[in-house]
Amino acid sequence: MIRLAIIGAGNRGMEVYGKLALNYRDDVKVVSIVEPLDLKRKECARQHSVQDELCFKNYHDFFEKDKLADAVIIANHDQRHYEPAKLAILKGYDVLLEKPVAVDAAEIRELAGLSKKYPDRLFMVCHVLRYAPFFQELKKLVDGKSIGRIVNIQHNENIGYYHFVHSYVRGNWRKVSESSPLVLAKSCHDMDILLWLAGSSCKSVSAFGGVAYFNRENAPDYAAPMCKDCKEINSCPYSAYKIYLDPEVWPGNVVAPLKTREELELKLKEGPYGRCAYYCDNDTIDHMSSAIEFANGISAVFSLSAFTANISRTIKIMGTHGEIRGDMLSNQIEISVFGSKKDIIVPPVVESGHGGGDLMLFKEFVDCMKDKNRECLTTVELSLESHLMALAAEKSRITKRTVDMDEM
Repeated sequence: MIRLAIIGAGNRGMEVYGKLALNYRDDVKVVSIVEPLDLKRKECARQHSVQDELCFKNYHDFFEKDKLADAVIIANHDQRHYEPAKLAILKGYDVLLEKPVAVDAAEIRELAGLSKKYPDRLFMVCHVLRYAPFFQELKKLVDGKSIGRIVNIQHNENIGYYHFVHSYVRGNWRKVSESSPLVLAKSCHDMDILLWLAGSSCKSVSAFGGVAYFNRENAPDYAAPMCKDCKEINSCPYSAYKIYLDPEVWPGNVVAPLKTREELELKLKEGPYGRCAYYCDNDTIDHMSSAIEFANGISAVFSLSAFTANISRTIKIMGTHGEIRGDMLSNQIEISVFGSKKDIIVPPVVESGHGGGDLMLFKEFVDCMKDKNRECLTTVELSLESHLMALAAEKSRITKRTVDMDEM
């Protein structure tokens, strides 16, 4: 039986990996919880029948104890990933770390170095998209040269207007100083996928973007600081009362951890998630486009945007003998080989977040815990370059110049 500790009992820690651990109860058991908020810590402990003495408000208290588990799942806030990850490796724990690895390039490099120093310890990063059947199929097609040699890639992360307003206007990622740049927090996944598909190191990045809309300058005349006081409460697409409909599912359960209608209504009347999207204290960008040059000659354009109807990723891969178009939401991949008919591939459906990637990554983590010689797709060493690509894109956006990866 593999013993797990969860550091950060939020949406990813408790609602995703914690629930997956319950599905693998024959292989794993959550034996310790680290979470500063009493309500979440107690609820996570209840779900996993964890004793009070094995529950902690902060990770320093946890790491002061002798080893309590075989592995830790680190899913707290972005700026607090580095220290517990470092402490875990030094203490002898295996690690499953939610992205981003850290928010500082030097810290990311240090963690990658520690992983190399202690090769007997598993250090996986939650780049779940590599495990999603959709991207697994794309990788197979690219590596099999189904459209010849890849020349360029267009990739879009469609964040979804309601997801963006929830997480990056009202929520925990609304201010860069308290979290991390959007391209790192949200899209190190996508940089990782582009790096994986290109099969080459990155040479340079040039990026543009900013805050286009969610500020007081763009507030309609009818807007009020709190949605409850707005006369368009039922028609504005960004209204809290249209986005947070159900306290038992995301994103309503983020606002109301007790998952009751009464709690949700109170939080929307008085809390930060009830604020008007135009009257928040956010500075996170809402759009960005990056031009990426790889060492093998492949070029890519990656765009992320808040202004999309759905949460999805779309991709177009162009090769010397054809093109591939993919839509993750519809779970369809279209292959057009020049001079031939189009073929449609429908990847296997895995019922889990990120197109099945959450479940498949967790399964891989359990399998790698059982067999330390098993090769892992998402080690921290493999994640280093994609994180540096994201930081290079942000540096380019701010300095308004192309950033060579040698600078990073």
